Amino acid sequence: MKVLKSLMVTAAVAVALMANAAHAENKKIALVVKALGIGFFEAANKGAQEAAKELGDVEIIYTGPTSTTAEGQIEVINSLIAQKVDAIAVSANDTICPKAAMSQCSRPPQRRPIRIRGSPK
Repeated sequence: MKVLKSLMVTAAVAVALMANAAHAENKKIALVVKALGIGFFEAANKGAQEAAKELGDVEIIYTGPTSTTAEGQIEVINSLIAQKVDAIAVSANDTICPKAAMSQCSRPPQRRPIRIRGSPK
């Protein structure tokens, strides 16, 4: 139940971010899941892809580690920061470890903040 609630919060935030993106061009929104290959997150990705198609000019990047580790998520988040995505929605494996990676999003030399929304563990 806790995981379902967390994912629903993350999905709601991602939809809100996509709604804001409807008026801009080429927005990249990343969905970072606990681990790839989990059916629940695959379904969330499918819904996000459908919403992005309806909105237009929105690219969904569905990604995550291959196993449920905070270190794997940190690596994925750092990669997304380097890609300068517009938003990152995270279903965090750990409430502490990803903070270090996410804190870099609003610091120079990035120069533009990346919106990050995560679900509590």
